[in-house]
Amino acid sequence: MEQLPDMWRTEVIHPLFVHFPIALFLIGSLVLVARRANLFPSYNQQLHFTALLMLTIGTLGAWAAVITGQMAYEVVGRTLCDPTVVHSHETFAKLTAIIFTAITIIEFANSKYKKGYFVKNKSIRKGLGILCIVMALSGIATILYTGHLGGKLVYQQAAAVHVPSEDCVEFE
Repeated sequence: MEQLPDMWRTEVIHPLFVHFPIALFLIGSLVLVARRANLFPSYNQQLHFTALLMLTIGTLGAWAAVITGQMAYEVVGRTLCDPTVVHSHETFAKLTAIIFTAITIIEFANSKYKKGYFVKNKSIRKGLGILCIVMALSGIATILYTGHLGGKLVYQQAAAVHVPSEDCVEFE
């Protein structure tokens, strides 16, 4: 009798780390845009803190997703019919992590602390804010494309997916 594979295989850990950064980046980017567009002026400090917190946690999670993705590739890479998809997926995942790492660093540098700003010049701070908005929108685009490629890996090539036998005896 065939046995079902363990649910805690190395290649199945990757999806556990992927979805939190996606949600945090999407919502964090919207909060960042709301803050930079001054949509809620009386909540500017809270929006900045919220965006920075979400982007920081999302960035840490994104790098964890990149690492677990590499671990998954070591297991399933040889079973893929079209390995170019996984290479593109990895490239865009790293690009996404780099973009949001840069945004997080710039936002930290642009933050107001007790002794003022790290970046003192007001026009430079404004320019960095606009740069972060552009980068966040670009980052959202790379998230969407990376997810599309990940979906192709799972749904077209069955990456890390157990395909049951024709008579499903492993479920008896």
